[in-house]
Amino acid sequence: MKKLAILFLTSGLLAGCEKDVPVGDVLQAFTVSPRTLEADGQSTAEVSVKLPPETSADRRNVVFTAGKGLFSPAGTAKYTAKAEFINGELIAKATLRMPLQPGSVEVTAQLEYDSPVQEYALKDVIEATPSVPASLVIEPSRFGLGTNYTGEVRLLGTLRNAQRRNVSTGNRVLFEDFLPSGARANGRFRNNQLQSNDTSRVSTIYAAPAYPLGTTIKVRGTVLDANGLKTRVADSVLLTVNF
Repeated sequence: MKKLAILFLTSGLLAGCEKDVPVGDVLQAFTVSPRTLEADGQSTAEVSVKLPPETSADRRNVVFTAGKGLFSPAGTAKYTAKAEFINGELIAKATLRMPLQPGSVEVTAQLEYDSPVQEYALKDVIEATPSVPASLVIEPSRFGLGTNYTGEVRLLGTLRNAQRRNVSTGNRVLFEDFLPSGARANGRFRNNQLQSNDTSRVSTIYAAPAYPLGTTIKVRGTVLDANGLKTRVADSVLLTVNF
């Protein structure tokens, strides 16, 4: 996406009393890399802006602001960095961690000091693409079930993308239960959290109907695609009615 340089003019304050200075004479070479990342809450982009080398030491602070995501290590959507000389160039840098929600992430670089006539800012956009599940691991709180809806089991599912990082929020999982014959066990699921949260997890609480002791029940979780259809990403656990 073409880099955007936006000059904001403050109207009514000392208009015409001071010559306008082009934004390029104050902030230069705003860089974002990479420009596309997965919305996994972990991937990071490096942002930087160059200042003219003659910029005075007391005017080298640059405020970076992100519409989504957080700057590291501050953990905030706004971060102030002091420009330093790197290979002869005066550069301010920051690291932006992607959000968990896909979409365009607008990043702004602006000098910290106030101008009495105008403000200077450079803007750019990073595309945060969906982080989709490549694996699902289900962990039960225990493997024993009580008959007739007693002795419930909490099931916690953890989703990871192909890089074993978090997935975006809102990925859906379907839980089902089966008898060894393949027939539905018709148990009860409650307290369902079936869309991935900000820790990339889903959960449910399961209880079995009145089955004889020793009955084995398979509970399977399957990731659904954007259309609500089952994918190949799934996991299952075997639970036994033992009391």
